Amino acid sequence: MFRGNVQLGQEVVLGLQCVNASGVPVRPDSAPVIDVYAPGHVVAGKKIPIMDKADATGYFQYGLFLDLKFSEGPAIVTYRYTAGAFEGFEEDTFDIVPGGHPDGSVISLSWFHRPHANFLVAQLTSGKLVKGRNPSL
Repeated sequence: MFRGNVQLGQEVVLGLQCVNASGVPVRPDSAPVIDVYAPGHVVAGKKIPIMDKADATGYFQYGLFLDLKFSEGPAIVTYRYTAGAFEGFEEDTFDIVPGGHPDGSVISLSWFHRPHANFLVAQLTSGKLVKGRNPSL
């Protein structure tokens, strides 16, 4: 399945519905494992969490943040899981396109006025805090 075009600093949502040999949703023996093969970086052996244990049998989802370790180009995601004697395998793709910033976008911003200057402190999607002085339009 094609997950779309994403830029650095964005999060691509990787989801998997685990099924048995008959195609019926099933809870696997353990959390599925993903391997992401993307330009500049490989994420291997990452377990993904279950989304709604009570209502959505066997649905797992993970948000992969595309930071500075990744670069532009196509990416392939493989999912592996075991449900009894059934070995499940799925594959997704997405493209990392030009644009964006590896630290992500601003998710929180505070303004401070001091007698000598005005300051901005921002938190980015990556968790970094950045500061600015005397902002203007």
